[in-house]
Amino acid sequence: MKLFVSILISLLFISPPLKKSKNLNWADLIPEGLAFNDPFVKLTESQLYDVAKVARLKALIAKSSNSTNNELKTQKDSIKAYLLKQGIDADTLISQREYVKEMRTKNANAVVKELNNAKVKLAGYLLPLNLSEESSTEFLLVPWVGACIHTPPPPTNQIVHIYNAQGYDANDRFKAVVVEGLIYTEKSSAELYLIDGSDIIHTSYTMKETTITAYKAK
Repeated sequence: MKLFVSILISLLFISPPLKKSKNLNWADLIPEGLAFNDPFVKLTESQLYDVAKVARLKALIAKSSNSTNNELKTQKDSIKAYLLKQGIDADTLISQREYVKEMRTKNANAVVKELNNAKVKLAGYLLPLNLSEESSTEFLLVPWVGACIHTPPPPTNQIVHIYNAQGYDANDRFKAVVVEGLIYTEKSSAELYLIDGSDIIHTSYTMKETTITAYKAK
């Protein structure tokens, strides 16, 4: 009997197994059925400009008189041929604009509710929010280099507000990291300081009780 009681008491004090973190990709932050292949995100700024120019020329041709049509068509066809050499079909992209716009709007704020209070790992790039001389305890985690700094902010569900009590030196924004911790479907806003001012960035996810490590390619 004493042996049974001793075993029972010892079992009560055994720590439960540690919860394993789930490895996430950025697409995992978008609810199922909303993720889609956005053809425009793969284009450079120059390519986007050229596709937009083709769209403008097509609109002008539809409204112009016959006397100017030939000149406009020549410009349009020249740009289309230049893009096609780069593997880009301008007409196809232009026909997809409304669909892409609709899907981007749906995706912008939607969250995966099942992720709330889950322990996860997510790789990305850190943007410090309360940078001191040595480290920061609050960040934005973004999926690509330059997001929010050199390019417009991604959708709010593709930015994660990170809290790290230990502090982390994130002066090099070009080095990828892995953030591990508890994720919450909490919307928040943060002021991000830029070279030429500041901007308010909105997020749909928050991570707390985090650890941050340098990303190592497999």
